Amino acid sequence: MTDIETLIKENRTNHYKLLTIVGNNKSRIDRLVAYLKSKDWTVYDVEEKVLEITENMPADKIRLRIGTELKKWILIVNAELTLIMLL
Repeated sequence: MTDIETLIKENRTNHYKLLTIVGNNKSRIDRLVAYLKSKDWTVYDVEEKVLEITENMPADKIRLRIGTELKKWILIVNAELTLIMLL
């Protein structure tokens, strides 16, 4: 997993300590996630979080508020080395 190690090293200099995995090759995603978990990364399902955040928002306000609410959440989880996973 040399390539992922390079990404992790580069990620350490980013303001937000996030790595996003997007794709439709579930086997490859699962291998990456398992590897990152073994390096003490935390996995979050962003879709689940978006649904949770928007649950109590009026439908006509979601587009206006979702960005701000996601930024707040990212700041909270940014205190640790974090993996954000999008499926």
